[in-house]
Amino acid sequence: MARYNFYLKDKKAKKETSIILYISYNSKFCKISTGLKILPKKWNYKKQKLKAQSSKSTETNNILNNILKQAEITYLSLVNEEIYITNEILKQSFKLNTTPIKKLNFFTFFEQHIETQKQLAKSTLSDYRQTLNTLIEFQRVTKYMVDFNSINLSFYDKFKTFIIQNQGYSINTFGKRIKVIKTFMKDALDRKLHKNIDFKHKDFKTTEKIKKKMYLNLTDIKKLIVTEFNDKKLEEVRDVFLLICLLGIRISDFHQLNKSNITKSIEGYTFNFQCQKTNNFQNIPIHLKGIEIIKKYKYVLPKINENTINKNIKKVAELSGIDDEFTNTDGTFKKYEIITTKIGRISFATNAYLNTEMPKRSIMVITGHKKENSFDRYVQAQRPPKHKEIYKIYGDLS
Repeated sequence: MARYNFYLKDKKAKKETSIILYISYNSKFCKISTGLKILPKKWNYKKQKLKAQSSKSTETNNILNNILKQAEITYLSLVNEEIYITNEILKQSFKLNTTPIKKLNFFTFFEQHIETQKQLAKSTLSDYRQTLNTLIEFQRVTKYMVDFNSINLSFYDKFKTFIIQNQGYSINTFGKRIKVIKTFMKDALDRKLHKNIDFKHKDFKTTEKIKKKMYLNLTDIKKLIVTEFNDKKLEEVRDVFLLICLLGIRISDFHQLNKSNITKSIEGYTFNFQCQKTNNFQNIPIHLKGIEIIKKYKYVLPKINENTINKNIKKVAELSGIDDEFTNTDGTFKKYEIITTKIGRISFATNAYLNTEMPKRSIMVITGHKKENSFDRYVQAQRPPKHKEIYKIYGDLS
């Protein structure tokens, strides 16, 4: 067993000197600083503590008692774990057991969590960052103190009002923010940073208002294909957008479309890649028009970012005569006025569902959707029921 004693670093000192804990074990001595200093004349050498008549003696002696208890616990833990004890191991273990753990507050954890999730898609990290900034602004404006324990139904209602009324955003934006908050609260709960489970309440829910989205039908796609452009930049934007329509890929995966990721078989060409957003490996058959565009650029496609495409695709669509009117809850627009890169992917999903007999799950394999309800929000039309299928329900009733 070990023995524990307190000694002064310099018992002849005229000024305050450090109190050192000596641990004697296995014919060894380990010295650990207590962080305390006293005048030698105030020290009771026999009882190894501060003299009772000295100022703050009770407080100092309580600290020494706690240090002694922690030293005993540390040593016995190492013995029980059958660890070969050295002075260095003893000091490190003692320091770990006595150093107070700095508790992460909500915003600090949120920030650190974002910094450690660099493997996620840029769009996901953007949602995280926007949610954090919104929460900071919410606290500043409303004076509602945001912390792990204050994320409750009262917060939910106030935050909803803030986003929709103060900031003027939609219910869908509020739903996105709540989804991120629930993700962070769950992760913090798993890490034992709090015990609040109010965020799991059935009314603390993500909300979404399904909004009709525009898509390009086959006629629109053909208009894009046959239109000739004098401006090379517009032609490149058209070609990149067409490939998104033809393959149904995200713009974040477009840069992987190169010769090394394209294979040829008897059936045709296939794009093989790892999806940036989901990390899933996907194999997408390439339409003959798609491979024609790719070969046009000798497998080295134009490097155009999403902002550039979104800025120029409207002009491309207008020049191509894609000017049918489209109406949703936001109003009535010409198609070319609201076209973006996302419309390309929506167009693929909708046209695949309407114009083929592919099972929904097969189309989802191509688009990379894991959940059917997520895919359903992409498809902007329904397959009309066929008479022959209705006849099969009851057979011949004559």
